[in-house]
Amino acid sequence: MFAKLILTKTKIEAFIIHGCLNYEEAEIVKLRTAKVSREKIADKLHISVSTLDKRIKHLKDVYDEVQRQHPELELPTRLSD
Repeated sequence: MFAKLILTKTKIEAFIIHGCLNYEEAEIVKLRTAKVSREKIADKLHISVSTLDKRIKHLKDVYDEVQRQHPELELPTRLSD
């Protein structure tokens, strides 16, 4: 999902702050928007790809909520899965 969005560094940081993301979640968002593969991200974070997929699903929900609560951020609408 984040790999399909075009987000500026400012919008990524705003999402991280307003979504109250922890370090690992922030890393996932930054790496996915940089188009790093799921396998490489999982390896870097020492988690399985299936665990990463669960975290990405959670981040999608957080993104939707941040987008709804903070329209002033003008986050792009994410495409359906």
